[in-house]
Amino acid sequence: MIEKIVVSILERIMNERTLSDDEYIVYNYGLTSGVEILIWYLMCIATALFLQMIPETVAFLLIFTTTRSLIGGIHLKRYGTCVILSYFTFLLVVFLVDRIEISSLQTTYYITIALIIVIRQSCNIECKHHMRIGDSSPKNFLKTVLCLDVWEIIVTFLSLTKSIIILKTILWTLVIVCISKYIEKAKNHFCN
Repeated sequence: MIEKIVVSILERIMNERTLSDDEYIVYNYGLTSGVEILIWYLMCIATALFLQMIPETVAFLLIFTTTRSLIGGIHLKRYGTCVILSYFTFLLVVFLVDRIEISSLQTTYYITIALIIVIRQSCNIECKHHMRIGDSSPKNFLKTVLCLDVWEIIVTFLSLTKSIIILKTILWTLVIVCISKYIEKAKNHFCN
């Protein structure tokens, strides 16, 4: 189904201009990724409306998307499988937020630890050219640290306002993304 949507969009683009083989591959990849992400967002939002958990869902989507872009996670061969796994990650976070009681102070403490892990992981990401981001691009590293500092300010504010549901959503999202990063490392270690 997704392939049909992407092919339809690509045909419209090709009617307006000629694409080289390389451009076609890039457009195909970008459109496929975009459609998959849009489907995932719609699934999460529909679930949030059904469960009446809009604030938690917004917090999850913001934290999950930014953290995954900073440190990565489990990479699968098929986009559809990735969408399903990401959706189940969302459901797991919603379940944990609803079922596990934890104080605001404990949540803030654990979020701080999770953010330290995220900083450590983002410093160890290797680019396609086998360079470390911290070594090859100080600007990217500074953006990462700035982003995490902003998160910490938001977490502190939420902690002071006793927004425990949002804090728990942030915590469980960070924990699951960090765990997925370590699973990906283990998968790469044993499969290579």
